[in-house]
Amino acid sequence: MKKHIGYILLSCIIVVLAGALVFVMLQPKDGTGDGKVIAAKPTDTPAKVYALADIFDNSVLCFHRSGDYWLGSGVGAGTLATLDSMLPVTKVSQASNGLVYTVYDVQENGKEYNMYVFFYRPTPSDSETTNSNAESNFIASAKKWCITGRILFMNKTLSFADFSSLQVGDSVEKAEAIDPVVSIMKEKKESSATYFHTHHLLTDGSLVLVFNRNSTDEDFRLASIEFDENFIFDGPDGEKELRIRASDYANK
Repeated sequence: MKKHIGYILLSCIIVVLAGALVFVMLQPKDGTGDGKVIAAKPTDTPAKVYALADIFDNSVLCFHRSGDYWLGSGVGAGTLATLDSMLPVTKVSQASNGLVYTVYDVQENGKEYNMYVFFYRPTPSDSETTNSNAESNFIASAKKWCITGRILFMNKTLSFADFSSLQVGDSVEKAEAIDPVVSIMKEKKESSATYFHTHHLLTDGSLVLVFNRNSTDEDFRLASIEFDENFIFDGPDGEKELRIRASDYANK
């Protein structure tokens, strides 16, 4: 009898271990980082859809249409905790041990975009980068993540191949037809600017499109196409590798 009980217990243990192994193997491997996710602040409030004008016209946040963030001394959302107090965080993910980002839903001219705000911390402790539903843990960790100085927008998921038809000299409208993000960052013809650039987060790297003109009487034309398969973006505080999890790409 004892022998049978032993076999039964052993069989149960094997089944449990096998089930656990299958569960782990079936988990989505959708991240370019280490797959960890920092829990957003617990809330029953659904994610708000922001009008881009409300974000760009907010002098406290200092977000600009170019995708830059002004890192003024003591001004704006310098940390994740500060941003949470201004634009309540409902989703924050971790791309690597030194990089996290929030995802916001924004709208402009009838189009929807994901807005990603990136934060870095060189040496976060393990206790601050593991899953947790405790608001106190979120706030304690959020105070130690600093904004990178670059925000990115995405209307739809694209790869570099989607831009293959673009050539130097093309119009802004041609680029905009491929990726509506151009419409967010472009300069108006009546502006005094002679150039502008747009940033694009793709599935296989980062892309910067530079447009210029010789005088304000001319239309802007594509001057250069700069692709980096290492996801490097330039910002007010220097170059940084900015990645997101595959599950956080836009699906508009």
